Formats: sequence, structure tokens, C-alpha cells
Amino acid sequence: MIRNFYIDLTTLGIGTTGVFLYAKRLAAHLEETFDCKVLVPHYLAEQFRRPVVCPDPIYFKRGLVGRHPFWHWRAGVKLGRDSFVYAPHMHGDLAIGTQVITIHDLIWHYYPTRNVIENAFNSYILPSIVSRITGVITVSQTSRAALARYFGIDERKIAVVGNGLDLDHWKPVAPLHAGGKKEYLLVVSANRPYKNTIELIENRDLWSTRFGLKIVSSKARYGLAIRRAVAAANLHHLVVFLDDIPESALIDLYRNCAAVVHPSLMEGFSRPALEAIALGRPVILSDIPVHREIFDGVAIFVTPGDRVSWEAAFRALDDDVGVAKLTAAGLVVAQKFGWERVGKDLEYALLQFEPRLADLRRC
Repeated sequence: MIRNFYIDLTTLGIGTTGVFLYAKRLAAHLEETFDCKVLVPHYLAEQFRRPVVCPDPIYFKRGLVGRHPFWHWRAGVKLGRDSFVYAPHMHGDLAIGTQVITIHDLIWHYYPTRNVIENAFNSYILPSIVSRITGVITVSQTSRAALARYFGIDERKIAVVGNGLDLDHWKPVAPLHAGGKKEYLLVVSANRPYKNTIELIENRDLWSTRFGLKIVSSKARYGLAIRRAVAAANLHHLVVFLDDIPESALIDLYRNCAAVVHPSLMEGFSRPALEAIALGRPVILSDIPVHREIFDGVAIFVTPGDRVSWEAAFRALDDDVGVAKLTAAGLVVAQKFGWERVGKDLEYALLQFEPRLADLRRC
């Protein structure tokens, strides 16, 4: 019998990243559904009904180092054979066998950060955790196959629970195509090299006579590289950089753009693409496996490094009938990723890994 069901948010920082939103929203769903406790740092305590406040995670130069070695003792958490832990992130615990963690993708392997401690955890400790725990959750079938190969585990040990949106807020304004031609392209999330935003700048002659460009979330070293590329191309008058904006302002940016451009070289899911189609906007995506898996038939695709495909993509934006068909199909796809539905997928996945959790359902 499982007596203690814990949702582990002890290493979750404060932010608006996809991982943060995913973890917090699904933790809240599980708290409503099961008799469980949410383990949190002090700054997240007010967001849950039954929080167990634990020591804050340890950071060094804004990079996660880890947590207090006796965090569970100090919080009075009992991690025995009758306990189950779900961590909606990949910072699991070597000392806990009956646990499920979430690994969104392998971007950290192919594009490591400059945080030496974080890279060491990912390369040496995480594989050991994965080898001994109950299961892993990821966000797409593409990531599922990649994780199975990388860690050398059976795909049956990995379940897919996609990303989600609050569809009451992320919805188009009616009528969908009101307001005439839109004047700018939108890039959301451009802070790492794999986001490939500079390729859009390099192909500026295909769009700069027709559109401006707004780039949201372009901090860190890659953000500086984008700014240098914009300066070198003399595009100051066309490009606007925006950071740390509230969700309501971000939704307005989406609704008023000509198209969202997201030419990433690698993704686990691609939240900006989901946000775009939920709001009825056309989206130009890199032709990579995960984008084909989730957004095939609702997006315009470009092949990274292939100028001809970029030319075709911008020509496609001129086809009003074609764009209308894509955006209508996108609204249908977006309905699969409302948080309630994603939460149900998570419930099902956890119960497959640990059927005894059914005894802790609230209803």
C-alpha cells in the first residue's frame, strides 16, 4: 500500500519557462486529484493547498547546484517503502527508488550550459537515477524514443504526457482574421543556440521589406549574438526585443503577428508552436521530427540551412486560403493540449507505473 504520495518541486526555481509552467500546473492538478503533499521551496508554498515547505534549492551564479542533503529530514518527509514520489522535472533523487521523474528532451546533452555542476549531474548522476527508478515521463513520442536510446532503457519505462495550455485564455479573437494584414513576425524563446533565430536574420531579404520582427526572451549569450546579427544586418529599425513580459501581453503579441517563426534545431515539444496555433496564428517551424509529430498539417515547414525552403515558407504566407486552412486545423490540434486533458494523461501514466496510487484518489 502507498501511504505517502509526494510531488517533488524542491528544485524548482521561479520563472516562466516551459518546464516551470509544466511542473507547477501538473503538480496543482495532482493535488486536486490525489491525497498527496507537494514538496516546495518557501517561495512556492502559497500556490498549493497542502504544501510541505523544504529548504530552498542551492544555486550558484543562477545555475542550480542541488538541494540540502538532509532536505527531507528537515521537512519531516518520510521516504520509506510505502512512499511514492513524482518529480515533474529531471532532478530526481538517487536515494528514492519508487519515483517517477520528467525529462522533456535531450537538449541538455547536445547543447550543454556553462554550469559545470549541472552538466556533471546530467552526465553522471541522472543516468544512474533513470536506471533504478519506477519510470520516466516525457512530452512527445520523439523524445520518448530518443531517451530510450540514450539511457539504454525499454520504451515501456517511458510515458508521454504532452505540454499544455489554459485554453480559456489561449484562444483566438473572433473573427479570427479580422484587422487586415499583420505587420510583424514573432519569435518567442530565443535564448539558446539551438533555437536557430539567427537563420531568420540571415534570410532577412525574404521578409524585411514586408514585416518587422519582434523577439521575446532573448537573454544570455545567444541573445547577445542575435543582437549583434541584427546590428550587422542594419535591421535596428525593424527588430524589437522584448523580455519579462506578462502572459496577457504575450498573448496580444501572438494575436497581432503575421506569423510565429520557430526554426529550432531540436525540441522536446515546442511550446511556442502550441501557443501560436491555439491563438489561430500561422506558424513557420523547422522540419524536425518532433514538429512533424505534433504539428504536421497545421504548420509551414522550413528545412534549417535550406534557403529555398525559407523562400517557399514566406510565399505560403501570401496564400490566404492555405493559411486559413492551416490555422483552422491548428485550433483542432490545440484542443488536445488543454491542461485538464494533459492532467488526465498524467494520472493515467502514473497509475500505469504505480497502480497502488488508485487508493489515494480523492474521488
